[in-house]
Amino acid sequence: MEAVLKGLQYAGHRLFFVGRDLDDSQEKVYHQKMNDMLKKIPSKFQSKTVFFIPVQYIEHWFWYIKRNRENPSETKNIELERKPRNEAKTVIYGSPKVSNKTSNPIVEDLTNSFDIDWLSSRSKSFLNFHTQVKALKSSL
Repeated sequence: MEAVLKGLQYAGHRLFFVGRDLDDSQEKVYHQKMNDMLKKIPSKFQSKTVFFIPVQYIEHWFWYIKRNRENPSETKNIELERKPRNEAKTVIYGSPKVSNKTSNPIVEDLTNSFDIDWLSSRSKSFLNFHTQVKALKSSL
């Protein structure tokens, strides 16, 4: 809460992203943590705050993008977010433990160009994140 207040109230930021690593893939846990954090932010700043980008989900978003690139005609929707994080890392980076030197170029390549609407249709967590960003964009 302190960082949000400093950024939005005192530093004049127009938008604030609050990220928290969440290794639990249960959707209930995700929403509970997000609601707990939201309650701590004054209401006048809630519309300018995007919550929270669990690293586990981001890696799964990369996995969706990678699958789509490798199989562009595939129409079956496979829910990857229920798969273990180590499996996502192995598929994306070739190993469950990688350095930034290895992962950064892969992430950059995957995110240079991808279909946001397609990813939103495949990933509940990305849809949630994208919906928040669109709502903030329209309110700025």
